Amino acid sequence: MNVLHIFVFSLFILECLSLTDREIKLSVNYYTFKNINFVCLLVCNDVTWSSNFVKYATMKNIAVSSLELDQNTLKHQNKINSCFYQHYLQVGLLLDTKCPFSEIMFWASKELMFDGNHYWFMIDTKVNKTTGQRYFQNNVTVVSVLNNLNIGLDTEIILATEKDDNEYYLEEIYSFGTIKGGEINVTTIGHWNEKNGLQMWYSGYYKYLHRWDFNNLPLVMITVTSRPDRFRPEMLDYDNSSPDINVVTKTSVNIFNIVAERHNFRFVHSITDRWIGSLVKNDTGTRAGVTSLFFREADFITVLRLYPELYSQIDYLYPHVTYIGTKFYYRIPETGVGKYENRFLTPLSPGSWSCILAMCVVCAGVLLMTTVVENRPSSAQFALFTVMALVSQQSFDDNDETVIERRSFARKVAVLVTGTSCLLLYNYYTSSVVSWLLSAPPPSIHSIDELMQSPLEVIFEDVGYTKSWLQIPGYYFNKRYTHMEDKLRARIKSSKKGPLIVDVNKGIEMIKSGGYAFHAQIQNANERISKTFDKMELCKLGSLLSMPYNPLYPAIPKKSPFKEFFVWSLHRLNERGFISYVQRRLASRDISCDGSIPRALALGGAAPAFALLALGGMLSLNIMVVEMVLFRISKRNKITPYLN
Repeated sequence: MNVLHIFVFSLFILECLSLTDREIKLSVNYYTFKNINFVCLLVCNDVTWSSNFVKYATMKNIAVSSLELDQNTLKHQNKINSCFYQHYLQVGLLLDTKCPFSEIMFWASKELMFDGNHYWFMIDTKVNKTTGQRYFQNNVTVVSVLNNLNIGLDTEIILATEKDDNEYYLEEIYSFGTIKGGEINVTTIGHWNEKNGLQMWYSGYYKYLHRWDFNNLPLVMITVTSRPDRFRPEMLDYDNSSPDINVVTKTSVNIFNIVAERHNFRFVHSITDRWIGSLVKNDTGTRAGVTSLFFREADFITVLRLYPELYSQIDYLYPHVTYIGTKFYYRIPETGVGKYENRFLTPLSPGSWSCILAMCVVCAGVLLMTTVVENRPSSAQFALFTVMALVSQQSFDDNDETVIERRSFARKVAVLVTGTSCLLLYNYYTSSVVSWLLSAPPPSIHSIDELMQSPLEVIFEDVGYTKSWLQIPGYYFNKRYTHMEDKLRARIKSSKKGPLIVDVNKGIEMIKSGGYAFHAQIQNANERISKTFDKMELCKLGSLLSMPYNPLYPAIPKKSPFKEFFVWSLHRLNERGFISYVQRRLASRDISCDGSIPRALALGGAAPAFALLALGGMLSLNIMVVEMVLFRISKRNKITPYLN
């Protein structure tokens, strides 16, 4: 009898220390409801129960692995990796709280495993009916254990509490940030029994609809400003215009202010002077925004361009909240040689020039035939120079009318027709050139190479990306022109003056005085230019696109518990038009020259005319030299000069 009693007592103890078939159905029903296709069992010494769970879960198309909890659990890293790390699946973690689970729980907390991709399901807990507190098997309260873990907003923890009549109540556990001093929130979301199955009270509701109020939780926001020592939160207001705060930063902050107002959290500003910098922990310089995110010293940064190099260090939020673009602004130089421009052939098309050339050849041929009939000396010269003179609206006379034996009426008609045609073409040509001089856009710089060849001195806006561009060799405004930017960066660094960095107000004043090319963000510069430039000065303002418009996205640390919440919130604001409203309210108006002003033709523009004059002068000089040589030869030989 003693042996039988011991055997029965042992079976009773094993039954008490193991999960039951009800927990199998409960947990499988929950994971089926959540569409979880992979579950890891965190159990101890319960092979029979695990086998039964595998059989039942397999019928529901759920893959199962297991990890035995004991004192040596953390030494089996391969088993832990296969259990917790799934790249393409969400993981269900079924925890038997009767087992020694503290080590694996603290390890999971350190590795940020209490997130939206790991669905924890804890069962077999007891409730003190007097105090209402929930206890694990070792009489430790649930809240006291979870308060020491890194529980976040996106945490998926379900605590199944056994009530009377074999019924379980499911309680959702989350926190707005235990590491920030937030409290554990426990909310009953459903119940289960064998007769009715799983009944979820929030079925069909998105979890953040009931994780709404953050209870004035402080979130660390990285704010980039050119002068951190002068920062005040009032600078971020709509109506506050400060050269130290970028428009894109102000746009993003005001969008997030809408989210904060609705969900009752507040911002603690972490001020820095640039977005991207070194990822070294002991960097003695001012900590860049991405560096603070990488070391989890802040919750998010307001705006950032997409950099594939940073995808492994931080996460981006979407959709984008604003755009950024930069230009080199300059006053068009009115001194110097200017850029070479050949505009003297553009008024007429190549086909028109071909027809004019053919007309000149025909007219010269007709004149040649008439001069031959007239027996005029030097007939070819007369025909050629007469046509050239008529094209130039001049006349040609060889002053040798006495030797003409007969006068042809056909020659006069040919000269009249040629002169009339050339007069009409001349009017078309000159009117086209004059209209170009009056209405053509002013000469502009089209590339960084042309900017470096110009007499303009390059200056930069005092903003974070300027410092990054000057300090980081692989940082570019536009990766299509990396070699040009490298040349400009090397030239500026080798200059004795060094890079000249000024705020937007000072920079606009400097380009207004002339002699400078100011690199600035388009919205910042346009806002200042529209307030300080008159119409005449706008028409003398030129610009060179440096960074084309790029979307800007907020960014957060890797595995942040707020990623899913912020993505959901930004999509809601975008659907309701709040993002576009903030963008339009802070956008600057476009600046342009109304009409046009006559432009002076620089020496570079008139170069073809001077080149033609020089060519004609050289040709005349050569002809004169040839004539003098022939004349002396003919005089020496007492021969009548050929050219007379």
